[in-house]
Amino acid sequence: MSSVARRGESILFFYAVGSLLVALAGWTVVVDWEVLLAGDAPRLGNLLLAVAIAGGVNGLAQFLMVSTMRRGHQGVTWAIGQSAMVIPFVASVIIWHEEAPMHRWLGITLLVTAIMLMGWRRNHEKAELSSDPAWFWFALLTLCVIGTSQVAAGIPSRWPDWSDAANLRMPVFVTAGAFVHSTVLMARRMKVSGGAVKLALPWAGVAVVAYLILFKCLDWMGEYGLVGIVYPIGIGTCIVAFSLYSGLRLREKFTPAICVGLVLAVAGIALIAL
Repeated sequence: MSSVARRGESILFFYAVGSLLVALAGWTVVVDWEVLLAGDAPRLGNLLLAVAIAGGVNGLAQFLMVSTMRRGHQGVTWAIGQSAMVIPFVASVIIWHEEAPMHRWLGITLLVTAIMLMGWRRNHEKAELSSDPAWFWFALLTLCVIGTSQVAAGIPSRWPDWSDAANLRMPVFVTAGAFVHSTVLMARRMKVSGGAVKLALPWAGVAVVAYLILFKCLDWMGEYGLVGIVYPIGIGTCIVAFSLYSGLRLREKFTPAICVGLVLAVAGIALIAL
């Protein structure tokens, strides 16, 4: 993603091509067609509905994130969007009554504080101001849409005595997102970007593995009634890893705010995982 932004390529086109490639890999390599065609995939209708909604909403969230960042305050918009991980955690406690001891609430608080701190610093350094009064409401809408997708993605993992026998979740999720991306591209009549296609190829390979790990982790944690902590730990880890990559590989400056944010993020992840 950072390479796409640095080279001035269309992020929406990148998302669309990348999602289509991941979906193609999913349907050809990941899906167990023997199980699916034999009718041995449990709760197939419910699975398709829940995961398609999650994937479609995720595709919409990515479009909203890009649109909101173009209105200004890119760093804060990014931070607000990442903070959506709180929604599946809170939903798991309120709706599904998952265990949430005090140290996990503290971990969530530290992680959100770290994200906002790093996001504010990015915004401050670039002096990105917005004259659009609707910016905040778009950012808030983005947060809610991202959170909704994360909640929906975890629903099948809560079903008792269920397993994704045909390995359908990843391809269905990504296909729904690719449909949203492609619809937006066609509506906007965006031109083909060769640079974005080249960047999407390696990203797709990584994304296939990442999505498979995500859904596997949701299922593993579902066995222990801990689906709500998957996104906070996963997103927090990605933020820490990318921040370190930006500083060590891309030579971006480690400001005091970034350093404090990294420490808070690592402490938050540890507390949530306990």
